[in-house]
Amino acid sequence: MKKFGYSLMVALLLATAAEAAPTVTFDPMAATIDIGAIIDVSIKGLGFDTAIDGGGLNLKFNPSVLQVNNVVFNTTVWEFDTGYDKLDNSSGNLNDLYFLSWKSASGEFPIATVNMTAVGKGKSLLELNLSEYNPFASMGEIVPVSMDTASVNVNDPNATVPEPATISLLLAGLGLVGYKKTKK
Repeated sequence: MKKFGYSLMVALLLATAAEAAPTVTFDPMAATIDIGAIIDVSIKGLGFDTAIDGGGLNLKFNPSVLQVNNVVFNTTVWEFDTGYDKLDNSSGNLNDLYFLSWKSASGEFPIATVNMTAVGKGKSLLELNLSEYNPFASMGEIVPVSMDTASVNVNDPNATVPEPATISLLLAGLGLVGYKKTKK
């Protein structure tokens, strides 16, 4: 009976792994940069067992931290048609990045590179979701896809942080004032 239980567990794990949805992800998944720095974030497909003819994505970001400068699609893979419908840096939306190919792509493949500038201190999640107008498809059939999330932390290189010596000097001065007060 024990052997049957182990066999069943292995079969379930293999079935789950085989049915895992392909993923659209970022490179890098996490980054830390300074205000004013420019970062290129690559969007790529991973684990596509089915050849993809094209698809579409929406990108959401924190507009007080990052602004999109431009999007460059990998035209080696997506030679037929690429583009995006609307970039709104004030709301942090890049809508309907679409890409199509006559030759299809499978396995791991680049989709596009988004060039962004850090405009404010803080953290911005980069969140993808599927385009309702251009779903991932293979031979006219919609392919289910999961989406990763990335994060970019932006530091202010000009922010002043009190040094330990400054704090020590302040405390010593306050102690001296307190000592003088108690002597009188």
